[in-house]
Amino acid sequence: MEQSVVSDMMFMPRSGVFWEHCKALSQVPADNRAAVALEWTTSVGNLVNDAMTELGESLDSAKEATAAHGEDEFSEDSMDEFDSDIPADRIDKGRKIEKQLQAAKHTCDKVALRCIRDCDQLDEERVVWLDGLLEQGKLIARSVDDLAATLFMDDESWSKCAELESEKLRHLLADLVTLAITFVDDSHLAWFELCRKQLGEAQNVPAEVVR
Repeated sequence: MEQSVVSDMMFMPRSGVFWEHCKALSQVPADNRAAVALEWTTSVGNLVNDAMTELGESLDSAKEATAAHGEDEFSEDSMDEFDSDIPADRIDKGRKIEKQLQAAKHTCDKVALRCIRDCDQLDEERVVWLDGLLEQGKLIARSVDDLAATLFMDDESWSKCAELESEKLRHLLADLVTLAITFVDDSHLAWFELCRKQLGEAQNVPAEVVR
């Protein structure tokens, strides 16, 4: 084999690695806003949506099982046979939780669009604001999972746990909305103020908006 061919073959792997690095660099977010938007999608938006969807499917499955087998199939003696489903006597409560998860998803989607995507300034205060929104969103994603999980608990404390987790999620959403109001564009301010009011201003946030 000619020496020139051997030399070319020696450089081929290195060239491949170089172009792989170039490709990876092209996918790096251009700024803090883009980085937060990407992280929000994977660590908040997708997780909240998945939890909401899975809970809805579980509730539908439980309803179908109830219709097919009767509520007696979900007695204490037969719970093990249906441990992948929500017990029939929790379906009504589950639907209320599902609505709360839908509200959480809607709020998170609004923040992603109106606060993160539409942020057109990246001064130091707004960079800190975006990071704060992301951290609060991650707390909400975990809280959503914890709330849905209470419906699958196998002890009598599930209802009390559900109430506590529901209240916790409401507080976290109120905190997120209050933080969002800080720099959200005026054209979207009314929606966030109404949302905060509906959440009951859970943490005694002043009615006046400090901007």
